[in-house]
Amino acid sequence: MVLGWVVLTVVAVLTSGPLEDVRVTSGTSLLARGVESARVLDLVAEQSGRSVPTLVIYERTGPLRPADLAAVRHDLRKFARLPDVVGTSSMPLPSADRRALQVTVLLSGRPGVVIAPLVEQVRGIAAAANPPGLVSHVTGAGGVAADYADSFLRVDGTLLALSVTVVLLVLLAVYRSPVLWLIPMLAVAAAYLCSAAAIYALARSGWITLRAATPEVFTVLVFGVATDYALLLVARFRERLRMTPDTATALKQALSSGIRTVVASALTVAGGVGCLAAADTNALRSIGAAAAVGVLITMAVMVTLLPALMLLGGRRAFWPAIPHHDTPSSHRAPDEPTGASRHVVHQVTLGGQPGRFSPARAGVGPDRVWGRVAGFVGRRAPFAWAGSLALLALMCLGLTTLDASGIPPSDMFTTRTASVEGYDALRRHYPASAPVVVLARQGSTAAVARAVRGAEGVVSVRRGPAAPWRVYDVVLAAEPNTPHAERLVENLRATVRAAAGDAALVGGFTGELLDAKNAALADARLVVPLILVVVGLILIVLLRSLVAPLLLMGTVVLSFAATLGLCSALFTQVLGYPVMDVSFALYAFVFLVAFGVDYNIFLMARVREETPRLGTRGATLHALRATGGVITAAGVVLAAAFFVLTVLPLVPVVQLGLLVAVGVVIDTVLVRSFLVPALAHHLGPRIWWPAHEHHHPPTPRPATEPTPAVTAR
Repeated sequence: MVLGWVVLTVVAVLTSGPLEDVRVTSGTSLLARGVESARVLDLVAEQSGRSVPTLVIYERTGPLRPADLAAVRHDLRKFARLPDVVGTSSMPLPSADRRALQVTVLLSGRPGVVIAPLVEQVRGIAAAANPPGLVSHVTGAGGVAADYADSFLRVDGTLLALSVTVVLLVLLAVYRSPVLWLIPMLAVAAAYLCSAAAIYALARSGWITLRAATPEVFTVLVFGVATDYALLLVARFRERLRMTPDTATALKQALSSGIRTVVASALTVAGGVGCLAAADTNALRSIGAAAAVGVLITMAVMVTLLPALMLLGGRRAFWPAIPHHDTPSSHRAPDEPTGASRHVVHQVTLGGQPGRFSPARAGVGPDRVWGRVAGFVGRRAPFAWAGSLALLALMCLGLTTLDASGIPPSDMFTTRTASVEGYDALRRHYPASAPVVVLARQGSTAAVARAVRGAEGVVSVRRGPAAPWRVYDVVLAAEPNTPHAERLVENLRATVRAAAGDAALVGGFTGELLDAKNAALADARLVVPLILVVVGLILIVLLRSLVAPLLLMGTVVLSFAATLGLCSALFTQVLGYPVMDVSFALYAFVFLVAFGVDYNIFLMARVREETPRLGTRGATLHALRATGGVITAAGVVLAAAFFVLTVLPLVPVVQLGLLVAVGVVIDTVLVRSFLVPALAHHLGPRIWWPAHEHHHPPTPRPATEPTPAVTAR
């Protein structure tokens, strides 16, 4: 098995390349399929080639001089001679205050043309040999696209290095062994390399298209879930080594239930994020498809390669804390938690009624912590779930600060990029303008031209050359990405449609922003119910119950709302991010629901496994104590992995990374540690409805063994 995966990994590395090489960042990559603005882009590209408008702004602190105009005209001639420049302004456009000049450079947007170096050439020409005091800025769609691409290129290596470092540090902290960390680390590395190679091959063959931040989200997701599965399986293996003398038998026993949990977890995460593939927005579909494929391949690696490595390492891999069969834990009753003190009050059955788990003096370290948590939940279950619900409800109050109207281009980056400086210069000297493109089919151009010139808010109209679809460059008197601009675009569409019907289309930058927002709302209405159904069905099959899945889904949705509220208040009141991307809430919902249910599967699958021996209430407390440390460590890994996304200088990605990190912490610390086990303990056998609890008490302990104290209910 190990040799087979080594060969596959080597082949994967040799036959693939960086995911950045197959990322699409231009054209309709951030739009939704079939929207009007995407059709405009495609039609313009078909008849005249796709172009990316780039604005060059020249400004002076005082009035412009004759030499300034001559220098800008000279730059225009240089721009026109650049390869992959398909057009320029005929003359510079002066500002009303006579302190700035604006020119437009159309860059080729055909496949294979890399925008970033082309924009750098434009910036180099504009900055060279200008008269003293004349400053140039390059912005517009081309400038923003170049800064967007450069932001990924600068940090992709850093992101991968930080992801590896996070996983390594957590493994060292959890295992405290100079050897054991290497086994899961090798499996995690193989999972990432193989899944990345599969995504690369699918993208090269055209089966999927990588857009926006898909490679970065894919990286942290694979590292996070791979480490989670490794922590779970290694913990199960160590637990069985203390109870079984034979290493191979211990591994088989660990895998008999552990693999089922890992598979259910992977199907939940892959099914959840895979629901994004049903969205219309291209970037959402990209992340959904890549993430689902990555999680499934990761699952395959972790349930095959990792067990083989564990078997080869055996007990010696746990040095210096080698789990021997002859430790006192091997002589405990089956229902006694490993590592616990002899003074622990155990869950037993008296007269058919479950006793109470009350750790008076649990062991040391994590065992003691989770023993106390289990004891508190067992004694104060109503208080535990009611208090948890109150805290989550308090966090939900932050939803009043939520504004997901979309992030303006000038606020897209966390750093002061060249395109943002150019956008600020544009606003200093020119009135607010929302650029729009109107297409009119031959035979309807006159009617469309009259309708456009008479529409509300139209400042200027520039007619393009005759073509099957004539292009009108229209400027609206509004700030892009504002409710006013959206209303003007909707009115313009209604006006030209009334004049020419389907023979006229309205797109352009401002239309794209409006279409993206509308598509995000439509995607949310489709994807949210879909993910609830998919994840709910997986839980029903795994837990063989209706009540337990509904309970888990309800707590996860509440946790999402609380996280969104808390992070919205954090973004707006502390970090200075007043608005969020239109698709932000949907991204957050998909990831937090998938991961929240994932960790609850770790807990509730163990509860289901232990219920026949301990009863529902006893199994809940035993599972909480046995899995608490592992699940919390897994949550720390995933939270830290997504927090790594904050190194990217893109506000939407920073917001997503912070929100998922905070949400995972809330879920593992509050929801999974207190709310879910307290509700399960409070409901007892009713949580498995319509099934019944099949409780088979453990065999009585021989008289020669010490009898643990019992507190009967």
